[in-house]
Amino acid sequence: MPPKIKNLLWRCARNVLPVRDNLRSKRVWIGRGCPMCGYMVETLEHLFCDCVFGEGVWGAVNVLQGRDFASFLTHVIGRLSVEEAWTLAAVFWTIWTARNDVVWHNKIPERVNASEQMLRLQLTWKEAYAVQRPTVRHAPEWISPPCYTVKCNVDAALSGEGASFGAVVRDHNGGFVAAKSGQMDGVVDPYMAEALGVKEALTWLKAQHHKTYGVLVFPMSREQRTVWLMSIARDIWSVSVSHVKRTANCVAHGIARATGSLAASGVWFDIPPACIVNYFNQ
Repeated sequence: MPPKIKNLLWRCARNVLPVRDNLRSKRVWIGRGCPMCGYMVETLEHLFCDCVFGEGVWGAVNVLQGRDFASFLTHVIGRLSVEEAWTLAAVFWTIWTARNDVVWHNKIPERVNASEQMLRLQLTWKEAYAVQRPTVRHAPEWISPPCYTVKCNVDAALSGEGASFGAVVRDHNGGFVAAKSGQMDGVVDPYMAEALGVKEALTWLKAQHHKTYGVLVFPMSREQRTVWLMSIARDIWSVSVSHVKRTANCVAHGIARATGSLAASGVWFDIPPACIVNYFNQ
């Protein structure tokens, strides 16, 4: 349903709708009594459920059925069907607009016209806001490197003190090989953090003297791959660099975030750190 209708329901649930009883409690005086039927007070409960005009719009009496107003809203909106929630919203909006016409324009409300308006509202909402089954789109997943090679995923995360990076190496079967994480103090730009994280990962890989074909994966676009990163990569026997979406880079993002929150860094071989062990148990 439209946002203005949701806003009305929210204000009713919070008891902040400007009916006369609420205005009186805030020392705002615009008269007393229900402008629709002349009852001595205008509360939310009376206006939307007990008023003669409201009962006519509902097409029923004893709308609350012994519940207080808050419990009534919870029951209808939270537990019943979409159709019934639509009915409540349409009734509330119809009553509220009719009440405002009386207060501000001295327009006499007609229950027949109000009931027709309520039905038109529901039909309009069904046509405009009918829920359609969304197309299922599977998130990108981690893709293994060629046989007998390794892949290193790299990511960075910002924290209050600066940035942290994480690099995780896996083999062609997806098995854990090694990981490294560390802090980068004073770095506040996310693109710079990712670039420096890739630099740290490349420098670390180079120091391992792995004489095997590798694949480096990190979350930056092609335009952001700087010459000085690629020059480090060329010193390692054979490396290809590619960009992946965050959903396929979760393991590196996980260790980078954990490093930032724990203010710790380290290197792991053969056994992954606890912060990313679940990624290898799935």
